[in-house]
Amino acid sequence: MKRREILLALGIVLCLAVFIAPFSSSSPDGLEWVAKKLSFAKKGEVVPTLHSPLPDYRIPGSENELLGNIAAGFIGVLTMFGIGCAIAALLARQRK
Repeated sequence: MKRREILLALGIVLCLAVFIAPFSSSSPDGLEWVAKKLSFAKKGEVVPTLHSPLPDYRIPGSENELLGNIAAGFIGVLTMFGIGCAIAALLARQRK
């Protein structure tokens, strides 16, 4: 892929994260709904070994929930893009 195509794709994904993600439902997903309906949701709750830096897709301490959600999506997309680029670079080195 050309660099221009990669940056275009990154821009599209960032736009989705910034403009579409805030409208996502706060309702539980299908797995959570079934777990609550069948009364085993509490069994799956454990104290995490590592705490998420962006719990529930929000910026901790952010007073504005919408802006916190947008910032978390933006940070998440850039983080995953960076990890993907690092893995691609390592694989490219191995091939040479």
